[in-house]
Amino acid sequence: MIPFIEPRVHITDKKEIKQYDEIAKRIGLSGYAVLGKKFQKKAKPDSKNEFVKQYSRFEIDENQVGKVRNLLPKVRHSYELISVKTTSAKVAQWVIKDNRVDILVIHTKNIKELINHQLANVAASNQTFFEIDLSFLLDQKTSNKSFHLRAIARCLNILMKEQAPFIFTTNVQDSLDFRDVRAIIALANLVGVPSKIIKENLKRFYERVTLNNKKLSEEFVAPGVWIKNEKGKEKKIKETAEQQDIEDLLDDLELPLSLQQMSSVNDKSERQRYLLFEILTKEKFNTDEKEFAKQIWKRFSLYFGEVGSSRMGLYITHYNVEKKIGIIRCSHYTLESLRAVLSTITEISNCKVLIHIIKVSGTLRNLITIHRRKSE
Repeated sequence: MIPFIEPRVHITDKKEIKQYDEIAKRIGLSGYAVLGKKFQKKAKPDSKNEFVKQYSRFEIDENQVGKVRNLLPKVRHSYELISVKTTSAKVAQWVIKDNRVDILVIHTKNIKELINHQLANVAASNQTFFEIDLSFLLDQKTSNKSFHLRAIARCLNILMKEQAPFIFTTNVQDSLDFRDVRAIIALANLVGVPSKIIKENLKRFYERVTLNNKKLSEEFVAPGVWIKNEKGKEKKIKETAEQQDIEDLLDDLELPLSLQQMSSVNDKSERQRYLLFEILTKEKFNTDEKEFAKQIWKRFSLYFGEVGSSRMGLYITHYNVEKKIGIIRCSHYTLESLRAVLSTITEISNCKVLIHIIKVSGTLRNLITIHRRKSE
């Protein structure tokens, strides 16, 4: 499983934490960061019942440098992630130089004014992450998506040119807002981020959070200095082993789809891909196959137009409304685009949903077997 930590999760009711854990585990997340949750040691997970790791995050929402400076020392050693959210250029310039801050959050409306090459260059030196919010792609009520897409695309071009680190979030405010790593990559492709760069930033952020987590342990004294355990062995971070594991896992990612590839589809070389999916909901779901297909076509046309839609080769081969599972066929050229489209569907017939792709195959036989087993 590719390591991915959702960096921004709002949980207002502690009773819902179990539900968040279940959905995160279901779609294969390595963990998620909860806003405002203080660091607490958890018991080691039982091998038979592993839970998804929860990380603590504190966000400073200020436009004055003095207030940020005073608050940072008080919270740095209590949370695994520290972020600063601001609309002030002075605060952004000061924060980006402070290595106690992990993430800089700038609202999409202010990205054009605040993010420039100089800021990105300093962020690259200090390894301070910019957080890119993709929740507008999931919000079906947001009408002016083109404005957000242009602003974020411009911002990402600057960050990629200066090699500044960034992380994507879907700004989770409900357990059904989670998206798995492949869905995030597909969504990032919509705003023009190459697969290689996404891999690198996933790796950087995972290492950053893991290191911060270990720094909060009692054994940590200073970078490279750890208290010996009872057996006299030093506590060390297994950097080489972890890094190799991450690199091996990230190499499994497929290259994202580009519109140029779509425009040069060769019918003779086109192959079919079959996606086994499940629809996760909290309410009763009774949408028929026709309405479900209509929603997919509607979202696909929104992002790729009529020409892109005609090349998708979409066909729902199996659909079970009671078990909320099905199989979709598409062209292998449009596989990643279909992932992105399914990720942006958050509501069908006034019912909040999360469409999770369980498995992708080049043949239908294996998926039919799984589909029948789950249907029974």
